[in-house]
Amino acid sequence: RRPANETAERFRGLLRQHQQMAAEVRDIEVKQAEKRTMLRFSEAWLQERLQRIGALDQIRVELAALHMAHKARAEQQHASHISHAVSMSILALSEAIEKGAPLGRHVAALQAAATERSDSDTGIVLAATGSMPSSGVPT
Repeated sequence: RRPANETAERFRGLLRQHQQMAAEVRDIEVKQAEKRTMLRFSEAWLQERLQRIGALDQIRVELAALHMAHKARAEQQHASHISHAVSMSILALSEAIEKGAPLGRHVAALQAAATERSDSDTGIVLAATGSMPSSGVPT
């Protein structure tokens, strides 16, 4: 009977070892499955981030293009406004000369409008208006 009990006890010990090893294998498999899941999540997260970065870069490019277009349009409007102011000042000065009216404020308006321009004509306009009398011709 003793050998049978010893054999049964050894068998129970081996069975417990087998159950422990099976539990350890299950734990390892669960941990590996968790790691695979986390890896897939990380890869998906990284892909999403890369897509967002690409989209943001595209938005930045488009915003820069819009900024450049807006800046160019604003510069055109400013130049148009200045040209209009110079033209109106020249017309008002011309009318004052024809009527023999005082030229002071018209010359000052033309000089102010001309100084806002940044082209080669500015110096000519300023030289011409600088040589004009502001009131009447001396006799």
